[in-house]
Amino acid sequence: MQARAERTGSPSGVLGYVIAAGTVTLALFVRLALAPELFENATYLPFLLAVAATALAGGVRPGLLATFLSVALSAYFLLSPERSFRIDSSLDGLQLLLFASMAVGVCLLTGSLYNARRRAVREQLRRRAEQERFRLALEAVNGIVYEFDFATGQVERQRGLFEVLGYHPSEVPPTAAWWWEQIHPDDRAAVEQRFTEAAGDSVVREY
Repeated sequence: MQARAERTGSPSGVLGYVIAAGTVTLALFVRLALAPELFENATYLPFLLAVAATALAGGVRPGLLATFLSVALSAYFLLSPERSFRIDSSLDGLQLLLFASMAVGVCLLTGSLYNARRRAVREQLRRRAEQERFRLALEAVNGIVYEFDFATGQVERQRGLFEVLGYHPSEVPPTAAWWWEQIHPDDRAAVEQRFTEAAGDSVVREY
């Protein structure tokens, strides 16, 4: 269940490549049919946006595919001679090479944002899974579960006070002093010695 959850929030590998093909096709349609005059002096802007959108949605590899498709479709449909991958003008070739370099840079930068977002989502899901496992473990334990901060002396009691000792959590202050007061005076010296010896270790003591 956890492995499946970690993939939530990010498209699968195939979907990322589908996004690449779709965004580049849309960029070509916008460039040729909707606003050819608008992009006359910015031939590759729609494709650059397509690469950025793809890398942000699918990661670096789909972004690189979008870059390749953008270069190929631009050479075939926009540069002279049209409907050919041959480029007659050295200036057109240089501009296409410059676009490809910019697109790769945008892809890597945007892809890093995508990876950071995926890591954040995975970390969040991992913490949720840990909290759920901890909650289930608390429900299964027939005892008192607590966390003790050695630096501050604060105690966070999770459960068991009422079930085991009959104390409601609101009756118990979040300090170690309360617990110390519940120890029989004749046992305190031995408990203190054992506690000092065991500080930092996971142990079980009876008193």
